[in-house]
Amino acid sequence: MMKTEQATVFVTEDGKKFHDEAKAIAHEKSLNNTRYYKVRYGPDLNETGNRLKVGYLIVKASWGHNLWAEDWLFNNFGNRIAFVQGCAPTENWTFGRVEVSQVDYSNVLETINKL
Repeated sequence: MMKTEQATVFVTEDGKKFHDEAKAIAHEKSLNNTRYYKVRYGPDLNETGNRLKVGYLIVKASWGHNLWAEDWLFNNFGNRIAFVQGCAPTENWTFGRVEVSQVDYSNVLETINKL
């Protein structure tokens, strides 16, 4: 015989559901230490210098989010300056903070976890 039970569900700010309050609180705390960045990279070095690709970084850290993002970008995309046709400087990559609602999760380049 089937019976009905009611359970408490904890829903965090990002919409995730938890049955354990402690896990929900820990997740909320993690969200407070998370920053999201939109990255433009892959410049056209033949003509315009425009960055043709877009991706996102998710940085989880207690401090220095921008520094962790910039470090990852240097290590993966190299120098911040590139040269159109070998002589005209252009930005090789740029990044800026965005809200979680603006993140395209199909284009996440990396989740950097420094917690």
